[in-house]
Amino acid sequence: PGERIVAYRSIQTMTILVKASGWSASELISLRTFADSRRFDLVWAPDINPDEINQYNRLPEPVYYQVISDLLNVPERSEYYSNYSFDIQPATDDHPFFFHFFKWAQTPQILATLGRVWQPFGGSGYFVLLALLVLVSGLGLIFIVFPVLINKRRHLDVYATPLGDDNKSTTAMRWRVFIYFGSIGLAFLFIEIPLIQKGILFFGHPIYAFTVVVMTILLFSSVGSAISHADWFPRKWVFIILVGLAMLTPIIIILLEQFVLSMPFVFRIILFVISLAPLGLLMGMPFPIGLSWLEGTGAKLIPWAWAVNGCASVVAAVLAAILALSYGFTLVFILGACFYGIAAIIAMNFLGNQSFVSALPSGEQNSLPPGL
Repeated sequence: PGERIVAYRSIQTMTILVKASGWSASELISLRTFADSRRFDLVWAPDINPDEINQYNRLPEPVYYQVISDLLNVPERSEYYSNYSFDIQPATDDHPFFFHFFKWAQTPQILATLGRVWQPFGGSGYFVLLALLVLVSGLGLIFIVFPVLINKRRHLDVYATPLGDDNKSTTAMRWRVFIYFGSIGLAFLFIEIPLIQKGILFFGHPIYAFTVVVMTILLFSSVGSAISHADWFPRKWVFIILVGLAMLTPIIIILLEQFVLSMPFVFRIILFVISLAPLGLLMGMPFPIGLSWLEGTGAKLIPWAWAVNGCASVVAAVLAAILALSYGFTLVFILGACFYGIAAIIAMNFLGNQSFVSALPSGEQNSLPPGL
């Protein structure tokens, strides 16, 4: 790269020129003449001499030349990135945030200068997301905890079927509901948001990606919700297949990218929808399956389960953005699969070897909520 780059700067702006075939001697002379005539400082050229830098717009140290020289000549570039003040790792399809330079090491400096200096390379903007996460998490906890406190004050039994006054059983049930419905709320968004990002590469525009992914996931998850109540459906396999498919979907999409990007737009949509359909079908099942469980064991907790799931979904939207900015979309997707795994562990507790719906009292089997 050092043979193909020329850079010069004014007091405020740096211009970087790149020529794939390299620069000839006559071209380098012309570039120097151009820069000198306009009092631009040469920052880098293939044949640069340290004596010709920092002449016009002088800095205490020729930091720009030093940074480019170090970056081009460092033996381990990853180590250079980790030691640099800002996050300057190249953008990728998995981590496409070329505008994101924030590092946690910047935090003391950002807080010390907040509201007093311009921060063009990351900082306070990232903290807005963190503040939003704290806000929605706090509101979510209020809407989740407050009903429980009211229930306690009124001495209401949370179970539809008599399980006695065992407070430990009541608390254990609430925790299972909280973890199960919270996990599937987080998982749903943690998988849907990275899929939208992947769709941008397929369709070339965020609006198309959002439309196709959201329509596909909601359509097929509603179908999955409907068939999850069928007696013939093997519910105990739902979570195992869902976790496995969630782990495999990023790989499937990467493989598809190699073949479909040159295809007509309509074919790309069809193939993308087909690839997401099985995952969407399974993503629609955990919620109604959980409601079926509560119909038989704790019907009074169903409104609370909706609240937990809704709050988790709102938190997930913000948390997914923060994690994607810092670590990439693949990690968010994997975490989504892990949350479904956590829900699976809870489900195995109440699933056992029995079907949910067949275990419900007669009359309740046909009155289950529709789910998502």
